[in-house]
Amino acid sequence: MKEKQEIVLGFFKDGLSRLEIVRRTGLNWRTVNKYVKGYQKALKEALESGRVEDGSVILSEVVEAPVYDSSSRSKRKLSEAMTAEIGKCLQDNEEKVANRQHKQQMKKVDIHFHLRSLGHDIGYTTVATFIRDLEMKKKETFIRQSYAPGDVCEFDWGEVKIRVGGKLSSYYIAVFTAAYSNFRFAVLFERQDTVSFMRSHALFFEYIEGSYGCMVYDNMKVAVKKFIGNNEKEPTEGLLKLSMYYLFRFRFCNVRKGNEKGHVERSVEYIRRKAFCRKSTESFETLEEANTHLFEVCRDLNDQPQKLKNGQTGLEMFSEEKPYLNQPVPPFECSELAQKRVDKYGTVSVYQNMYSVPEEYTGRMVDVRIYPEKIVCYGDGEKICTHRRTYGSREWNIDLDHYLKTLHRKPGAFSGSVVLKNSEADLQSLYSSYFEGNEKDFIELLLYMKAKNKDVNVINEAVEEVLKAGCITVTADKIKCICDRRECPAEAVYAPENDISRISSMQLAEHSALMANGGKA
Repeated sequence: MKEKQEIVLGFFKDGLSRLEIVRRTGLNWRTVNKYVKGYQKALKEALESGRVEDGSVILSEVVEAPVYDSSSRSKRKLSEAMTAEIGKCLQDNEEKVANRQHKQQMKKVDIHFHLRSLGHDIGYTTVATFIRDLEMKKKETFIRQSYAPGDVCEFDWGEVKIRVGGKLSSYYIAVFTAAYSNFRFAVLFERQDTVSFMRSHALFFEYIEGSYGCMVYDNMKVAVKKFIGNNEKEPTEGLLKLSMYYLFRFRFCNVRKGNEKGHVERSVEYIRRKAFCRKSTESFETLEEANTHLFEVCRDLNDQPQKLKNGQTGLEMFSEEKPYLNQPVPPFECSELAQKRVDKYGTVSVYQNMYSVPEEYTGRMVDVRIYPEKIVCYGDGEKICTHRRTYGSREWNIDLDHYLKTLHRKPGAFSGSVVLKNSEADLQSLYSSYFEGNEKDFIELLLYMKAKNKDVNVINEAVEEVLKAGCITVTADKIKCICDRRECPAEAVYAPENDISRISSMQLAEHSALMANGGKA
């Protein structure tokens, strides 16, 4: 720019010739001549077109810095072999993204290091510029969408790590976001499975008292059963059931096109950060407590003004679209039904965890209904047991009552059994304190508890009474005697008088008299 100024002022103001300007500046004669002619041409066109009143104002392009067109200039060091190798690296990156290895992609600096390791003499800037130009060519144009009230709602999963019951574990957050109002709803689950997928929808639709006309999903396994060709996707049975029950249509995003459901993509990150970013919001006693906290956070977010919605809150806009929702229906029964064969240990396997059933069903087929929070087993059309669902691996969920008949025949198997280790702590304490080594008597007590429907607290109270009476040993018969006496009134314990009772009373009286006389007749 400084050189251009010297040329223009030297020729038009100082009256120097082109040759003199070349001598003073050391510039090429063609460069000097180019700028002189350019100034003369621009000034002439300006005066002829009437765009200026006199020669004191020159068009802006005359006084701009020189611009050189380098678009057609070839890379001097970047050879075809190098560009081919860069292409392979970028292709490897795309395959890693498809295989969910996006964190293991090569960055520009890694590709440059790779080229150098192959013996290519190339600078990082050249490599980075070439890759950036390739990426710019792939940029796509997005079409902004307009949504009608009650029409579209988007769903997505997110992962969050929190402490529940003192244990740090991963949980899955199901997030719903209405496209029109940006109204949000979220709930936590222990697994990202079909039952949790269905339960999340049932809870959301129950909460909003209706359902949206169309739900949008990405290519998650709980929604897409399989791909048919390049674009067609077959929905899962769970999604079809929800769609028919709540009368909504659904559509899927294209592969790796999260922007096609951008509302919920941002909501997952936003809700997770607002709900669980602080230290005080990372620890809960139960999952129910964590969900209560999450619900309150969503309620607060829905009550905040939105800049892109003219200051309206999500709750205010949702009230506008609520009349357009589908009519509410009773909550959907969110469960999976499976047929399982009871193994030799009297258990059925559900997602790698074992659940006991009554021993008479060993070797038989039973129906198992799987809920997010429980497992219910049915035999011969009747409910036979219920367990709290666990989410570990190879965990045993054993009900001691299911094995009492077998243990009565095999009492020696009780002391080292999984049945004992999985029973409640108070029952284990009762066994270790008074019945260890006398398993048969303990099994008799357990059968009595089952028949009389008595819990371990009642049994412990009876044990205390036995000990207070001065008994050294605690037996099942003594405990049963005290429990039965508590159930019956004192007057009901004695049978009405008859011949046997009168004779027994006379014998007892004679025996007492004999003892009083020192044993003399």
